[in-house]
Amino acid sequence: MTATGGVFIKAEEFYGRAAKVTYVENKDQVILDGDKGSAYLYRIRVKGAKPDVIEANKIIYLRKTGEFSVDGGKTFQGRN
Repeated sequence: MTATGGVFIKAEEFYGRAAKVTYVENKDQVILDGDKGSAYLYRIRVKGAKPDVIEANKIIYLRKTGEFSVDGGKTFQGRN
């Protein structure tokens, strides 16, 4: 499933925004693509605390494990 054009997504453990977002159901994987700009993933680890903030050209987030990989990484704010 793919959405384009200033996409905002939200789930219990994360939210994000990007020019294009693709969900790969069989991998439970979310791909945020900033196209020519940035994509942002806000990962919620503790309810009520500040989320981790990941900014990159492209972010691949694995929901089952909470792991992510980036292409053109710009910013990471949060805990390891």
